Amino acid sequence: MSDTPLSPEFAASLRASAQLLQHRADNASHARQPAYHDEALGPAEGGLYRHQDGGFYRYLLSARSTENLEPLYIYEHLWPFDAGQIWARPAPEWLGRFTRVRYADLVTAMRTNRDSAQQAVRDAKANRRARDGKPQ
Repeated sequence: MSDTPLSPEFAASLRASAQLLQHRADNASHARQPAYHDEALGPAEGGLYRHQDGGFYRYLLSARSTENLEPLYIYEHLWPFDAGQIWARPAPEWLGRFTRVRYADLVTAMRTNRDSAQQAVRDAKANRRARDGKPQ
């Protein structure tokens, strides 16, 4: 299963839900997250991640597929394409494709030329798909 963009309405709903969850977490007495998060347990809510092709994302929450109850990870694109796109990916596909990064890594990436960064992501994706025998 590949990434599938969500409808704008559903994406807006997910963003609103994620904002509500973040607001609740920010105002809870236990809101402070530990400096260490065991990635074997899954991505960290609000954590920043870099896809193997080079894009930067924020993990929002996990969900279940209505078709087969498979766990899904919901995440938001940050850079280098239009920010705010919400994506859903089967949880097993996350591991190995995404690497946790620091905020400073995202800031550094955003200081580069956006057009060049977009082309680098497109090239990496095309190369990966060619290597894996998938259609472009």
